[in-house]
Amino acid sequence: MSSGGFDSAAYARRRRAFDLIAKAMQLEQAGQTAKAERAYVQGVAAYRKDEPDGLDFALGRHAAFLIAQERDDEARRELEEAIARGTDIPAVWSDYQWLLLRQKDIERLCWAIAAQATGAGTAPSPSLAERILVFSRRALRDDDPHLAWALAERAFQAAVADSDDEGRWAALGQMGVMHEKANSVDRAIEIWAKAFDEGSKDTTTTDRLSLNLERRKDYAAAIQVIDTALARGLPANVEERLRKRRERCSARTSGKKAADVQSYSERHGAGAFTCRFQRRVKPPARDLDIVGQTARCFGVSKGVGAIVDLDLTSGEEINRVDGLPGFSYLSPNPPITPPIRPEWSRNASVDLLSG
Repeated sequence: MSSGGFDSAAYARRRRAFDLIAKAMQLEQAGQTAKAERAYVQGVAAYRKDEPDGLDFALGRHAAFLIAQERDDEARRELEEAIARGTDIPAVWSDYQWLLLRQKDIERLCWAIAAQATGAGTAPSPSLAERILVFSRRALRDDDPHLAWALAERAFQAAVADSDDEGRWAALGQMGVMHEKANSVDRAIEIWAKAFDEGSKDTTTTDRLSLNLERRKDYAAAIQVIDTALARGLPANVEERLRKRRERCSARTSGKKAADVQSYSERHGAGAFTCRFQRRVKPPARDLDIVGQTARCFGVSKGVGAIVDLDLTSGEEINRVDGLPGFSYLSPNPPITPPIRPEWSRNASVDLLSG
């Protein structure tokens, strides 16, 4: 120990514990499973002896390794010890909950979801019901409708207990989807319609209800649902889908060709501009520069960039350069301290386009 009270030997032991876990993770990534296992065991033991406050971290990393090896029971013991020690590491809770889902331990899973939410110290956001529904939806995607239904029921019960209308409507939306997948569409529509009439803003309920009404050629009812839902306010991507569906229903009712539908939502300043044309750029535009009567759009897909020039008078694509680096924005030479909204350089853009 130094004169200032620093215990260098204790620090070295704590450092060794961390280094063992770091080494284990490197060995795991390199595919050296047996050596990684030994390093994890040694690291957990070192943390247990010399750095007990960080033991939950070591247990969590070892458990993640065990899960990857499909040694679920061993992983569960490690995770439960970390949780019993009061861990607040999100990855530990997440691994534990997904492991419980895989083991179909509904009681313990719902306990873990509630315990993590309570441990946050504030009202859970998202709500407890929404948290449970995440696992219900996953179970349904994994083709386990019985587990999915049981969790949806738990979500519904949690929402009722918390007077959480949004959560209850979301649970009903999920239940309707399960009836739909089981070819019980009449029951699904009944559930969705009842929730919607109560004021549900659940996107699944609105989307599936209006879609199934359209499929039944009940276009008037579908339009009514869509109009009501749009007035309640929904995410922009859902609003676009509903507007397109409404136009289809309207066209089939009138016998006219469906008109183009705006692919965006106006939140503020409605009427400040008029849409002359709309065009989806591929890859999706990440940045944009206006050069005279040309919109120069820069997008990235799978790490590869492209510049697409559009004629602002017609919306037609007039030039394209593919195979560019995946820059974050159009100018390849941003300032050292860029502003919140980078000032695009027209000359830089031209230089980039010309290679």
